[in-house]
Amino acid sequence: AVAKLGATLVTLFPNLGDEGLVHGINQTEVQLAIVSCDLMPTIGRLSARLPTLRTVVYIDHKNAAKVVTDSHINGFPDTIRLISLRDVETTGAQLPDTPFKTPHPDDPFLIMYTSGTTGAPKAAIATHRQMMEGSARALLSVCSWMGGARSHTYVAFLPLAHILELTQEFVYFYIGIRIGYSSPFTLTDTAPGLARGQVSDIKLLQPTIMTTVPLVLDKLLKEVGDKLEARSQILVNLFGYLIDYKTKWTRLGYRCPIVNHVVCSKVREQLGGRLKIVIAGGAPLNPNTQSHIKALLDVILAQGYGATETLGMDSGDLSYGRVGGPLSGVKLRLTDWNEGGYHPSDTPHPRGEIVIGGQSVVTGYYGSPDETRVAFRVDSRGVRWFHTGDIGELYPDGTVRIVDRKKDLHKLQNGEYVSLGKIEAALKSCPHVDNACVCWRVNAPYLTALISPNRKRVLKLSHDLGLNGVLMEDIVGNETVNRRVFEAVVQTGREAGLGTKEIPVRIALVADEWTPDNDLLTAAMKLKRRNVEKRYHKEIDGLFTKDGVLVNDGDNTLRALAGYELIGQYSHKL
Repeated sequence: AVAKLGATLVTLFPNLGDEGLVHGINQTEVQLAIVSCDLMPTIGRLSARLPTLRTVVYIDHKNAAKVVTDSHINGFPDTIRLISLRDVETTGAQLPDTPFKTPHPDDPFLIMYTSGTTGAPKAAIATHRQMMEGSARALLSVCSWMGGARSHTYVAFLPLAHILELTQEFVYFYIGIRIGYSSPFTLTDTAPGLARGQVSDIKLLQPTIMTTVPLVLDKLLKEVGDKLEARSQILVNLFGYLIDYKTKWTRLGYRCPIVNHVVCSKVREQLGGRLKIVIAGGAPLNPNTQSHIKALLDVILAQGYGATETLGMDSGDLSYGRVGGPLSGVKLRLTDWNEGGYHPSDTPHPRGEIVIGGQSVVTGYYGSPDETRVAFRVDSRGVRWFHTGDIGELYPDGTVRIVDRKKDLHKLQNGEYVSLGKIEAALKSCPHVDNACVCWRVNAPYLTALISPNRKRVLKLSHDLGLNGVLMEDIVGNETVNRRVFEAVVQTGREAGLGTKEIPVRIALVADEWTPDNDLLTAAMKLKRRNVEKRYHKEIDGLFTKDGVLVNDGDNTLRALAGYELIGQYSHKL
């Protein structure tokens, strides 16, 4: 409807916070906002700071009337009109059909704010031409490997402010795939928003296609492991053997029907029983998670790659650890990054910063000419290029593996580069870890990590240690709990192939869960590093200091750290 009117659509993640929402609405001079009812009090509270806002359309639900009444109390002025989506539909049905002026292909269609993992979100401007180009290329990719559209149902639970979700839905609407809408709070049986006895959305919808983010898949593997461990350690060992067996043979192209029947079918039933295709995007997917989920669910598991600024790449590559090649019509180059030591001349495979060009690359950043000049350029042939900041490795078949990200790559005191994102992805596969933030200091020759622990695991561990009825704040401060978690983290790092300097020498457990609601993760479940570092700056400083002084004496680091008797923080041998 917005596209047909020729209006410009602005998307904002609700977890940007008050300042982020005010900045986005005012920067783009929004006049009409469409919001869910639960956000009405927030918009009402901020309305005095939104001078251009004239109309708010709220999406109805059973408590809509009460929410709107409460919203008036929370500060909506008379200058802002409130109307329900249901009333919009009723009024529109009574109006005569009126032809609309066709928008020009180069008119702005979408202003999409990035998730802002490393700073203030930027507003990428996409024209009608660019959006159609990106969607059309994605359509060709989807149709080449999905099969008949009419037999599929797609479960949509990622935010539409995320380019991956928006593009997917455009494509599925066009080819006639059914879409069922859900929420992370009611998606699965373990979702926090389900009442006792309530059936999860995924069981009701029985989807065949799901787009998700790596963190959700990591948690799914851990939930399966927790359920098995609660029954019997023998089942855990047997399950692990069968999944490893199937992973080995599926890599060679075999199906393993007996394992599918005995193991996989029971897990698939928890996800509706019909799931065939899983697309993961938004962050790098751990190859071990990819292979185990593919084996466990007996699905096609494709890893998509792209950015808000490029409107997507091919998700049809099914190899492990890679993200596919460029979509048809999309150009890709690797350029030198001398500081990080990556070059297209590298052997056996060219490496370098990924630069993407073509008609689907967005115009630039709204209201940010300086940032646009840094990230975008137009060559002599008129092709627009975007510097992604991702470091890629190019294979002979045209597929790409993401090796690093420039913003995640940091130089230790000894001159060695380490990738914080790569290490965090490895540590999150530890059963005791829900999330991790790897920390560094310019003058330190080692890494440390903040750990948001898996609550079920540490609660069980504390129970086994006789710590019944204690608060999470007390559990994360318990010396034995910390030591067990640290040992598991180190073991996971070694099994993931991390180098000696890549494994954190100290950890600190924190009691908080990291979520989009507390602004420590983006809506796409990516770590907001600056926010985590700001909230836990004291804990991080404590990981690098002894008696208030930075510990940086190289080979004597272990001895220096071992003499620092801070409960809940330990070191391993460098």
